[in-house]
Amino acid sequence: MTIRIESLWIHPIKSCAAVRVERIELDDLGAVGDRRWMVVAAGSGAMVTQRTHPVMAMVAPVVRPDGLRLRDRNGRRHDLDVAFPGPGAATIDSVVWHDRVRGRDGGDQAAAWMSDALQAPVRLIHFDATAPRPLDPTFSPPDRHTGFADGFPLLVLSAAAVGSLNNHLAAPVDARRFRANVVLSGCGAHAEDGWQRIVVNDVVLDLVKPCERCSVPGVDPDSGTPDKVTVKAMATIRRGEDGAVYYGMNAIHGGPGWLQSGAAVTVVQ
Repeated sequence: MTIRIESLWIHPIKSCAAVRVERIELDDLGAVGDRRWMVVAAGSGAMVTQRTHPVMAMVAPVVRPDGLRLRDRNGRRHDLDVAFPGPGAATIDSVVWHDRVRGRDGGDQAAAWMSDALQAPVRLIHFDATAPRPLDPTFSPPDRHTGFADGFPLLVLSAAAVGSLNNHLAAPVDARRFRANVVLSGCGAHAEDGWQRIVVNDVVLDLVKPCERCSVPGVDPDSGTPDKVTVKAMATIRRGEDGAVYYGMNAIHGGPGWLQSGAAVTVVQ
């Protein structure tokens, strides 16, 4: 069976709802529109994610040419359009795991909307491309970068890995739980673990590091509520010798290009 891209996803605001797309454009930071916005704590600038605020799953960003639209999936708030911050917008420094990052503030209206949605004082920031964030040189060639992603520009996951997990669950889950950008069909569960390089048309993706999972796959993307059953099942079947749980592979793209849903994938290494 031919391996193909089953679905493509972007996450316009880190840790908020995923958006399924038919095509992904790749630029220097990864998938255009993916994790270029992030929620941070007001005052400290600390990163805010579903790990502590699972209700973020109910914030559904809509990508717009001039920014994005904030939409509440609970229907409790009116939509709010947020423009890309201009060069004069205030900068806010934050940390994504071990990396210092800088964003430009999305404004008081966006902050008020997000603070109400999360019931916590937060700000919404957009990645500041003038403060590049290099990738970990242990896994990446020099001069490669990403935005507010946890550590790498892209995440690749086999659809069969999700199906394998569902064999252990009474209520099935879908790929949104795993925050992947590229979901593949036509291969076995976790086949991606054994690949070093794949090619889609002219785009080369190097699969450089297994993705260690946290509690986020345990958040129901349709309700924003924690689900400990899924996390326990993942740990039962995918815990490594180091005690961590792994699903999917972090990937680095070779350069600009496009990924298309349905495209054939060639494993070259």
